[in-house]
Amino acid sequence: MDDAGHDTIRANGIRQHCRHAGSGPPVILLHGFPETSYAWRFQIPELARRYRVIAPDLRGYGDTDKPSTGYDKRTMANDIVKLAEALGIGRFALIGHDRGARVATRLVKDHPALVDRLVVMDNVPTRVVAREMNAKIARQYWFFLFHQVADLPEALLAGREEIWLRHFFTDWCHDPQSINAFLINTGGKLVLIDSGAAASTATAAAISSKTSSPPAIGPSRSTRSISRTCMPIMSEA
Repeated sequence: MDDAGHDTIRANGIRQHCRHAGSGPPVILLHGFPETSYAWRFQIPELARRYRVIAPDLRGYGDTDKPSTGYDKRTMANDIVKLAEALGIGRFALIGHDRGARVATRLVKDHPALVDRLVVMDNVPTRVVAREMNAKIARQYWFFLFHQVADLPEALLAGREEIWLRHFFTDWCHDPQSINAFLINTGGKLVLIDSGAAASTATAAAISSKTSSPPAIGPSRSTRSISRTCMPIMSEA
């Protein structure tokens, strides 16, 4: 199922891991939260029949670097622009899901000449969520608020990442049993990722500026253990 090639390319000052397959017009896939490029494992081989497919781990996710800054969407969009340049890609089709949709939207606003076609999926603009915030929405988007408490999420979740991820995957899933079976069959290892030494500084910056997001956690290509958790915060800028 995961027959894509893997590369790590230095672009925009960080090492970016990406999956790639196929040849033809380029298509770049940007994953959502709490995921990595692994989320595209079923779509990559189908698209690769006709296209050159590139699916990076976004900044702070998976096997891409996790610096303490740069989680505003403009910087994350520039990560993708520089990655495309490093791969010799000019214009490309861009598909973004969830967090990746925010990055894709910022990219096409800043670099419209680079994007041949744009698809954004499953994305409620953060400004809308913030503007309409009330007790009901706060219960639904509790993690937006939880992850903005500097250092506390990392302290509470260290060593409990699988519990945290399992909650998101099952709570948001149409058929939670399908996710449970998948995790059990793989020993849960696909939801355990490498972490960076990133979260707290970026968290504080995101709270104060509302324009940046610290790293998130998601499934990794490897099965290594986590030594420190990286917290996500949604933002659009």
